[in-house]
Amino acid sequence: MERKTLSKRQELIVVIAISIYLFFIGVNRGGIQLVIADITSLFNIGTEGIGLLAALQQIPPLFMPFLMGMVADKIGKKPVVIGFIVIFAVGCIICGNAAGLIMYIIGTLVYKTGSTVSENVATAVLADLDENKGMQYINMSQFMFSLGAAAGPIVLEFCSSRFNTGWNFIFFISIFFFIIMSLVLLLVRFPQNPKKQAVEKSAEGESKDKKNAFIKPIIIILAIAMFCIIGMEMGYGNFIDSFIDHKFSSSSTSAMTLSAFWVGMAISRLLFSFVEYNAVRSLKICFAAASIFMALLTFVKNPTSAIIVSGLVGFAYGPTWCTINALAASNSKGNSGAAVGLMAAASGVGGILVPAAMGFIAGKATVTAAIWTLVVIAALGALVCLTLKSHRPEGEFTGDELQWPKKDSDDSE
Repeated sequence: MERKTLSKRQELIVVIAISIYLFFIGVNRGGIQLVIADITSLFNIGTEGIGLLAALQQIPPLFMPFLMGMVADKIGKKPVVIGFIVIFAVGCIICGNAAGLIMYIIGTLVYKTGSTVSENVATAVLADLDENKGMQYINMSQFMFSLGAAAGPIVLEFCSSRFNTGWNFIFFISIFFFIIMSLVLLLVRFPQNPKKQAVEKSAEGESKDKKNAFIKPIIIILAIAMFCIIGMEMGYGNFIDSFIDHKFSSSSTSAMTLSAFWVGMAISRLLFSFVEYNAVRSLKICFAAASIFMALLTFVKNPTSAIIVSGLVGFAYGPTWCTINALAASNSKGNSGAAVGLMAAASGVGGILVPAAMGFIAGKATVTAAIWTLVVIAALGALVCLTLKSHRPEGEFTGDELQWPKKDSDDSE
């Protein structure tokens, strides 16, 4: 399927515009993480309220990206992306002006819906641009997201100390960012929808795919891999602080260990955005490496080693989310929006179940045992990816070259 419908210049504009938007999503997400304790204190729900608000944010990814992804595949991704950026801004308005917990929860569900749908459909747009470079584009956009997540707390801390801004400042500046980005993306030309191209080819004589035919073994396997990686990411982020503090009794070390994880992830995504790579082989290696590094983390004897190893864990995590989404989009028979939405649903389930399981294990055993849960999940991800098969004829990779299970040539799609 030929998907490259834009000139090189137009393609570059799309990548830059979406990457800048994801940078602002990162600023928003990192900023909210910084002030979440202030918010729970304001509404008198204690430290356990942090877990409650974090869990609430995993509800919209369970169904909205998949549903709206199917809509985007039919009507086009541009109106969906822009529409849900506006919904993102409306959620920020509600949260920023919330006078009570119920209003804040409503705002959270609204802005998280806008954030999740717009990010995932925009990611599908990047995959639609070019089958060969889609993974690189997604890695670049996620590198920008990581930069934003790191910059958000720094910007908020500066504004708080310099201008005495409050907890809701992050929501108010986000409104400005997202209204501007919706206007910018309104002027950007998006690539033709692969679903439309598939229909055009069908009209020329090719057999039309059945509804939801894209949900085939490879998509299911990729969804399981997404469940693993987001479960790992959420579990690691929530428990590494407790693990390091228990191991070394140092809050400064735990903060640096978590920062090293995100820095390693950002560097990894940046590097993978500049190179063409075998997607399936990279997934196998990254999952296996993450399992090894997290196991190694439980054996380190000094804080410096823990910080270095945590950076390596983040580096191993780096390209996995991007690669899984790109593979799902390129193997979706034109349903890239729905395929990426399905990956978001899998990530939402992983983000809820894995940290919950780790909390149960940490309570019944130790926090070290909880980290070993992640080691096992990472190993499971590597085993799942072993069921995927790919090859790169003449040094190039496309989604159409990836089959699971292997079929004879006369029976291939």
